[in-house]
Amino acid sequence: MTVLMGVVIDMSAQREDVFAAGKLATLNPKAFSTFVKQELAALDSIESVLPDSPDTACVDAVLVELRLASLRQAAGTS
Repeated sequence: MTVLMGVVIDMSAQREDVFAAGKLATLNPKAFSTFVKQELAALDSIESVLPDSPDTACVDAVLVELRLASLRQAAGTS
């Protein structure tokens, strides 16, 4: 585990996410590309309404977890 800005990051979960991304990218590159574009657009729209402050670090961490969960689901590894 790593602590970054007061947020605990589970490194084993990150490895699973990398595996899920690799699996989706290998099995269906077009779907992976579309998924990434949609996720980035969603993150941009959410971040555009958040103020820049240390208080939003928790919100950012939650958003990252939600995005990783949807990546796992898209890759069929949830």
